[in-house]
Amino acid sequence: MAAYWELQLFGTLTVAGQGRRIHRFRTEKTACLLAYLALSLGKARSREFLAELLWPDEEPEAARHGLRTYLDQREE
Repeated sequence: MAAYWELQLFGTLTVAGQGRRIHRFRTEKTACLLAYLALSLGKARSREFLAELLWPDEEPEAARHGLRTYLDQREE
């Protein structure tokens, strides 16, 4: 069975599905990354592109490290 999630992008970013409702994220960048990917559904984006989008003032390696860290976050 496919899992469906609903995203509310106006007001407070909220994700709802499978009996859960999430409206708080670890960081603002985590929420921004989720919202961006949801709005870009069906469009492939490279890690380099996403790293530059979220950390435009960082060196490429530092930006990629930041993205890796955000993508590897586990629920505690």
